[in-house]
Amino acid sequence: KGVLGGQFSAYYAFLDNGCGGVTADAAGGAGCTNGNNNFHTIGGRQAGQLMGLDYRGEYYYQFGRADGIQTNNAGSPDTDRSAYMIGVRVGKTFKNVKFKPSVTLWYDYLSGTTDADQADNDWGSFNTLYDTGHKYYGLQDLFLGIGAGGAAGTRGLGLQDLAIKFKLQPMPNWTMKFDAHAFATAEGICANSSTSGVSCANTGGATDEAFQKSWLGNELDLTLVNKYNDNTKIMIGWSNFNGSHGFKRLKQSTTAGTVGANDANW
Repeated sequence: KGVLGGQFSAYYAFLDNGCGGVTADAAGGAGCTNGNNNFHTIGGRQAGQLMGLDYRGEYYYQFGRADGIQTNNAGSPDTDRSAYMIGVRVGKTFKNVKFKPSVTLWYDYLSGTTDADQADNDWGSFNTLYDTGHKYYGLQDLFLGIGAGGAAGTRGLGLQDLAIKFKLQPMPNWTMKFDAHAFATAEGICANSSTSGVSCANTGGATDEAFQKSWLGNELDLTLVNKYNDNTKIMIGWSNFNGSHGFKRLKQSTTAGTVGANDANW
């Protein structure tokens, strides 16, 4: 405590996921279908107040093994994990102003994996471990399982989240929140087609420039919270996600025209 107007915390976490499923191979011996998925996460978090601003900065690095998780050479031995996350947040609360408004600007970067990484038996996607995703990356939970390589996250491409958050207290025991997120992958959706599983071939004889980019879309979250009493809170919320063409390909389909509605509402 007492570091730069706040507190520094250091973290170390070790996840031992073992071999996974074991089946008989062609020769009749025991084979490991999933490979080792053991890794270490080490880093730190600094949070406090300076010059009237609330701030938080954090950095984490992951290393270990990702045998069987990467998709380009699935099941190949000795896949090295090397991934990182950077997060920066700065906010201001106006306590002497009506409704006590506050605003927070933040940016998170979670590294991803390229096709070249996979070809070299490297896995560069930061894993968010056992995260409560909607607390950070939107209430719709569209990016759970980041870093695991599956469709639930971003297929190993990492994530960027640039967000601005507003909060008001219109009356005692009532809090109104408005969050706006802009999401992108850390690696290109089309530029890493083996990692993403997205076909980047031209459709209709024309190149879709959206496939060449990492843009995923915007999410707007509006919540109204009432502290009814010491034992009860009531929350009312609405959320909208407007996904890019690349997001729909990444999440749902590789065929244009079958990717669903433009917006998702909750």
